[in-house]
Amino acid sequence: MLNQLHKTVFKRRGSNAVEFALTMPAFLGIMFIVVDFGWFFTNHALFDIAVHAGCREAALVDPLTGDYTGAAEDKINEILNIIPQACSTNCIIDIDVVGQVPAQSVTCTLTADHQPFVNFWQLADAPLHSMTQMRFEWQRTE
Repeated sequence: MLNQLHKTVFKRRGSNAVEFALTMPAFLGIMFIVVDFGWFFTNHALFDIAVHAGCREAALVDPLTGDYTGAAEDKINEILNIIPQACSTNCIIDIDVVGQVPAQSVTCTLTADHQPFVNFWQLADAPLHSMTQMRFEWQRTE
């Protein structure tokens, strides 16, 4: 009885390696896709946070006497430096003033090409885009 069981166990020795070889590419493919999607959404969230903070920084500056574009760009670049690979190519920061006093606001836009982390699956050819608009704290006509 023990000899029969022993022979049965040794007959299946190679089947585990074959099953592993068949399932591993599919498992790795799914894992690489999950990593690329995670990288995409991490970059998108980082861009949203950077643009919001930069626009907030610009809204605190007096548009008649201060450099609101410099303040916004400095803050955006400071946050983007958390993950330097997120905005390594074709990163465009655009700061515009919209409207008239007493409703004058600043619009901050960040556009960049998405660089995949694993590059297993191309998510989209369109660049990442984030935009925020805030009113200036200073609303005067002098």
